[in-house]
Amino acid sequence: MSVSVRRHLLLLVWVIAVLFNAISTQPARAQGQVATQFQVVIDSTAHQRYGLYYPVTYMFQIPGGSSNLSAQYRYNQADSWSSLPVRTSADFFNGINAVRFDYANNVAYLSVAFSSTSDVIYLRVLNGASEVSLTYLGMPQYYDNRRAAVTVTLDDWDNANGPYFVTAAQYLSAAHVHFTSAIETGISPSWSAIQQMYNTGYMEVASHSRTHPCTQADYAGAGYTYQIQGSRDDILANLSLAHPYVPVYIEPCGYEDAQVRQGIVNAGYLTTRGWQAPPTTTGVAETTWRWSPSSFLRLSRRAVSSSTRRPAISGWTLGCTLFKVQA
Repeated sequence: MSVSVRRHLLLLVWVIAVLFNAISTQPARAQGQVATQFQVVIDSTAHQRYGLYYPVTYMFQIPGGSSNLSAQYRYNQADSWSSLPVRTSADFFNGINAVRFDYANNVAYLSVAFSSTSDVIYLRVLNGASEVSLTYLGMPQYYDNRRAAVTVTLDDWDNANGPYFVTAAQYLSAAHVHFTSAIETGISPSWSAIQQMYNTGYMEVASHSRTHPCTQADYAGAGYTYQIQGSRDDILANLSLAHPYVPVYIEPCGYEDAQVRQGIVNAGYLTTRGWQAPPTTTGVAETTWRWSPSSFLRLSRRAVSSSTRRPAISGWTLGCTLFKVQA
């Protein structure tokens, strides 16, 4: 389990922020554009399949000497504008719709999640009642331009380990630290306890198979679909989730083969996670999976940690149509 003094994500949590922030194709086309309103558009098919409900941060240059600005968003042109809560670098916040103004460097960081009912986000910044001219700078590596993303994961929530998970979840939630719990859905976990911890707002639920297969023979016994897709179905059937998605499959024992990988893709997971420590490059740990700049899931875990997350889909080249920012 990795440890963190700063909570960054996890709701799918961690995944979505890194997913979007790693895409560097279409958003770059809007970089440098100047306008008073911008819109962010996402591929509808990907939106429906994966949810993609974690807020992403968009950076805009604001006029020098600005102060007391505000920011707004909406999902349809017919909607009224909604104001983003203003946060500062001294505030402790993660995974919420918010705006942070860095007046010293003339940059505004607008973090907004997609709505389940719209593939578009409209953004603007106001000085009083007047729209401010903005220059789009791009998306930072992490939410709110944080310097790193560190995750906390708890594996093997089943009937026997349930009480320990509840204790750990209570400590983490009280500290306002987001974390992921890996559920073994076929070993009689307490769904009521899991629901209670999920309702605190800090726990992401991940699949950890039904019966914790650690070898090809273990998977072959009941079948890959039974373990991988079945565990996802159990979670969706037994829990009331804010978003009807299970984005992460955590590999039991870190075991994987071609059929595990294909099963993860077929089940519609957004990402998977093993346990091996990734190699360190220039002081940061990264996943070992390679990608092309235009691939759909250009996903990297750039945080020193004892676990890795990997893209569930390799070589799916929807990058150029998945996501774009435009004036």
